Amino acid sequence: MSRDQSFLVRWLTLFRFPNLFSIPGDILAGIAIVGGLIPFKEPIKIISAILISLLTYCVGMALNDWADRFEDASERPNRPIPSGAIRESSALNFARFGTFSGLILTILLFPNALIAYIVLIAAVWSYNLFAKKQFFLSSIAMGICRASNVWFGALALGIPSEQLYFIMLVYFIYIALVTAIAFYETSKIPAKWMLLTWFATLGAILFSGANRLSGEGCYGVWIVLVFLILNMAYILLKMWNLETPKKVPSLIGQMIRNVIFMQAFWVAVGTGSNCVWLSLVLLLWPIARYSSRAFYSS
Repeated sequence: MSRDQSFLVRWLTLFRFPNLFSIPGDILAGIAIVGGLIPFKEPIKIISAILISLLTYCVGMALNDWADRFEDASERPNRPIPSGAIRESSALNFARFGTFSGLILTILLFPNALIAYIVLIAAVWSYNLFAKKQFFLSSIAMGICRASNVWFGALALGIPSEQLYFIMLVYFIYIALVTAIAFYETSKIPAKWMLLTWFATLGAILFSGANRLSGEGCYGVWIVLVFLILNMAYILLKMWNLETPKKVPSLIGQMIRNVIFMQAFWVAVGTGSNCVWLSLVLLLWPIARYSSRAFYSS
């Protein structure tokens, strides 16, 4: 990558553009589980919550590359900062501005969700400034990031429930495992036991929506569940048969995009398989997959 490429392409590469499509579903899943999508009453608030979440994710990605700028210079020299496409000061300033903007917008629009946003942004900064270099802490911090994102969506438009907190726990475990698998992505093939543990989260995901596996509206839940199982089985098979770590980053990207099926599952659970919301979330997966051909996503 170089400064010859357009401003937009350089920054979308920094933000890992394909992964941005995995963010709206966090918010929608949180809102759905607390009953905020049906009936559809506050579109502006839903869109605003999604935009704040996307901004925060971009803050994390900018911080990530800023913190990794020296390591990337030797291992991933084509990333935007080491290649000179984006100045390291620009990435850091964006992270500062994005953090301040997200905090102000949350205070103004979603005061009830302020605690969730504080936990989210604190986890983002903690991960990138010190936790990411440590195997255990990096997994914990990243798990908190994504679980608190669902929490933010729920608090923005509803009242938390026991089911929401269980879903947050499942999400935390899933993302923590993906982060652990990705820790040595450029140098090692993931251990088989880690891959099996990651695949076993399917059981917890299934249990989190057990109340909707039968009765009215269960068809949508089962359709998404089938997609989720097939996609995770495909990724597991690909990872299992790797002979070199060369393809690990792209498969990590697939693990991240797999959360879209998880989000769709929880949206189906929370809305009674509402076709509109379910279709909107599922549509994000092919868009993310297609864009991953042009942009780095691990």
